[in-house]
Amino acid sequence: MKLSRRSKTNHSTPNLPPGPRKLPILGNLLDVAGPLPHRTLKNLAQKYGPLMHLQLGENSTVVASTAETAKEVMKTHDINFANRPFLLAAHIIAYKSTNIMFSPYGDYWRQLRRICNTELLSAKHVQSLKPIREEEVSQFIHTISKQSGSPIDLSEHIYALTYGITTRSVFGKKLKHQEALISLIDEAMALSGGFTLPDLYPSSKLLAYLSGLRPKLAKIHNRLDQMLDEILHEHKAHEVGKEDVNTHLLVNALLKVKEHGSLEIPLTMDNIKAIILDVLSAGSDTSSTVIEWAMSELLKNPGIMEKAQTEVRRVFNTKATVDETGIQSLDFLKAVIKETLRLHSPAPLMLPMENKEKCEINGYDIPEKTKMIVNVWAIGRDPKYWKDPERFDPERFLNSSMDFRGGDFEYIPFGAGRRICPGISFGLANLELPLASLLYHFDWKLADSTIKSEDLDMIESFGATVKRKNVLKLIPTAAVAVASEGVLNGGGGNYVTAGLDQIKVSFINSLPKLLMVLKVFKEQGLILAALLGLSAFFSMAETSITTLWPWKVRELAEKESENGVFKMLRNDVTRFLTTILIGTTVVNIGATALVTEAATTIFGEAGVSAATGVMTVAVLLLTEITPKSIAVHNATEVARVVVRPIAWLSLVLYPVGRVVTYLSMGMLKLLGLKGRSEPYVTEDELKLMLRGAELSGAIEEEEQDMIENVLEIKDTYVREVMTPLVDVVASDSSATLIDFHALWVTHQYSRVPVFEQRVDNIVGIAYAMDLLDYVQKGDLLETTTVGDMAHKPAYFVPDSMSVWNLLREFRIRKVHMAVVLNEYGGTVGIVTLEDVVEEIVGEIFDENDSKEEIEKKTGYIVMRAEGIYDVDANTSIDQLSEDLNIKMPEGHQYETVSGFVCEAFGYIPKTGESIKVVLEKEEDHDEYTEEDGDRQNPKEKEKNQVFKIEILAGNARKVGSVRFERVTHEEETTEDVRKLVPKLMKRKWDGDDDIDNENGSIRIEDDNHAIPHHELKQED
Repeated sequence: MKLSRRSKTNHSTPNLPPGPRKLPILGNLLDVAGPLPHRTLKNLAQKYGPLMHLQLGENSTVVASTAETAKEVMKTHDINFANRPFLLAAHIIAYKSTNIMFSPYGDYWRQLRRICNTELLSAKHVQSLKPIREEEVSQFIHTISKQSGSPIDLSEHIYALTYGITTRSVFGKKLKHQEALISLIDEAMALSGGFTLPDLYPSSKLLAYLSGLRPKLAKIHNRLDQMLDEILHEHKAHEVGKEDVNTHLLVNALLKVKEHGSLEIPLTMDNIKAIILDVLSAGSDTSSTVIEWAMSELLKNPGIMEKAQTEVRRVFNTKATVDETGIQSLDFLKAVIKETLRLHSPAPLMLPMENKEKCEINGYDIPEKTKMIVNVWAIGRDPKYWKDPERFDPERFLNSSMDFRGGDFEYIPFGAGRRICPGISFGLANLELPLASLLYHFDWKLADSTIKSEDLDMIESFGATVKRKNVLKLIPTAAVAVASEGVLNGGGGNYVTAGLDQIKVSFINSLPKLLMVLKVFKEQGLILAALLGLSAFFSMAETSITTLWPWKVRELAEKESENGVFKMLRNDVTRFLTTILIGTTVVNIGATALVTEAATTIFGEAGVSAATGVMTVAVLLLTEITPKSIAVHNATEVARVVVRPIAWLSLVLYPVGRVVTYLSMGMLKLLGLKGRSEPYVTEDELKLMLRGAELSGAIEEEEQDMIENVLEIKDTYVREVMTPLVDVVASDSSATLIDFHALWVTHQYSRVPVFEQRVDNIVGIAYAMDLLDYVQKGDLLETTTVGDMAHKPAYFVPDSMSVWNLLREFRIRKVHMAVVLNEYGGTVGIVTLEDVVEEIVGEIFDENDSKEEIEKKTGYIVMRAEGIYDVDANTSIDQLSEDLNIKMPEGHQYETVSGFVCEAFGYIPKTGESIKVVLEKEEDHDEYTEEDGDRQNPKEKEKNQVFKIEILAGNARKVGSVRFERVTHEEETTEDVRKLVPKLMKRKWDGDDDIDNENGSIRIEDDNHAIPHHELKQED
């Protein structure tokens, strides 16, 4: 009934994204019903599109299912969708949603995020927890090794490991009631996953009780709260008196921030408990889920499993345990993890977001308070972005720069934008080391011998994270000896001795080969050095030529003699580059072939790998990085040296170069590409260069602004810079020169427009200098008219002319003033050379400008008293919004306060007239009360504020100055106004009308506010 009533009162139907047909009350609940909502939503998106609207109970919900729509939500409209909707489970379990995941967007959330990034989950802090991870993983591997050859529940072992790492990272030790705490967290997360009835119908508080969810959540919360209180009390008692408190532990870091951090919003113990629950649940559950799915995919793909094990065992060869130092070398393992996250994102549906304001995405209207869900699972399996998306193929990430930190929207397992997961580093550290250790120490097979590993089931179970429905039962077989307990605790003397002996034997065996290497180097070292030297020469030549801008080459060429090197370079740069590339290729191939031949002679087949490694290092260091760095910093000097030899070589290689050039042009045509047709430097690139120069200190910020203004002036029109006709100082042609002199003394203008009969009928320009001629000649100033003196005709321009063209016309015609006409031929103002120059350098004032004239140009805002502002009508609307912290109605067409006031009145008001307007505040953050389910804070500030606007000065043609007075203590009147017009409403200020008369006008008592004699300028 409520939904029906809402729909009837909604007069304007928004253009919502497409979606399935809605049923009364249920909406689209039946369409998404099922055990795996992420798969259901993907199927619906294939039918209704990448942006799909669903009505889930009372909730208007939009689902984004492609990288493009996800980017619109989390980048283009990021701040608008940074809020979280109200969820009952988060509100109760997480201490009124004061954790990181569900806290509403605002100052408190930003503070939590800052604490996480700098104190709790920074890369440095995560690295400090390395000993805990390595010790826990070593014990985990030792436990499994005791069951080698027997079936184990790997899912259970992994789950216990990740919780052990997380609890020790938080508290420094495993907890006395750790299993009970884990059980409670699991139960809370199970109730948080999916779509619950109280969240689908939030307006019905009774439903939360009838469904039994609220009592269950309250019971779990009370038990968790009691347990956390006991743990924290015991922990603080244990730390009392210690001189060296371990600040690496997350709980100590939080307590330190609470006690000694200069926080804008103080942290309470409830806040700390909410954050701890966040870390325990997300840090443990996510990591264990990813490891479980990674092992499942590796078992299902034995070839990939073998490749991953080979890499790990090669990197950690002969080591007793896997350590985090070597993890950085496991490129294939990292690719396995990335591919696992693509196919099995722990949270396939991102936590719902809620927009603060209505917006438009892909041409569709998204009303405010819409719940936005991004289907990460659908994006990760979209064939538009992924070749063969259902296949587990880690190699797709080996040569890819794609990362999961929110920059590539086709791959966002941890989210993106402001709400991206802050614990990425912590989570990855908790899964990389365990997975590498499992692959290093053991070979694996399914416990059920009747099932082939390729046929392993991959059935999902949806919840707070998507896990395997069936546990992973495997049989481990020891492949690399596991360190004993003594070694784990530092007693590894035997391993050290054995390792030294092995190194000694290896050195003796390799001594003959080392002598052969020295012999070959003596015989062919000179040739190799020459080839590498030529490669370095070509690299320097290429970099120096490509580093020089074309205009720089032209400038240098003009300063040289006829046979100068830069003239040669300017004439045919393509020939030079082709010659360089041919030379580089030949010498590098020659050097590599020489080294490979020598290496295979000494080491056999292994010599190919050895030669590849040696040449890679040599080429990078000796012929690429070093010479190119020299050329970049000394481009002109290097070019002077290399251009002439390259020119001679290009003559020798001319036939080969032409063939290569034609072949490359043919390849471009086959690919449908063309050579560079755009300028070498675009306007945007030039602006970026200017910003870089300003940041580096090469130019000042004012210089940067001035140059950018010059670049933008061609897109500026005369109507934007002209002086409007109402502000023009002009002289009647019939006025005497005495009158003209008085006008000049008053305004000090060197040029004055002259009109006949009407000010908009300008016929010429009078020059103040001409007045001196009349005085010198002794002419009668009383009888000579301005029309007699204004013999120079006016120059007329359309208001649509660009300022760039106007400046050119001023220069050609040798004039400094033009009369501006609109499209109908009517005079609308004048424009001067000073107006054009001001567009570049800013406002220009001289010694004759009075304070009033300066304020007339720039506008002003003066705070007379609390909530009372006197504003010049010429003040920009942006400055008014910023100083008064208000938001102007959308779609307005005015630029100044004068335009705003005239639109509000509907006509040009007179001095003394007043109106009342309701305007939105610029900032508005949602808050939650301590009453369960109540989302409106009784202390929340009003979203709107009421202003009385009084005209202080003006005339029949223009408003001069305005007073803005914030109206307070009129809640009833404000509510009436808001009901009438939500954004902006106006009423004549009539002290004789009643508040609710039959015409609907509103009366407000006119309070005479005392204005202090001094003026308080409001600062930014």
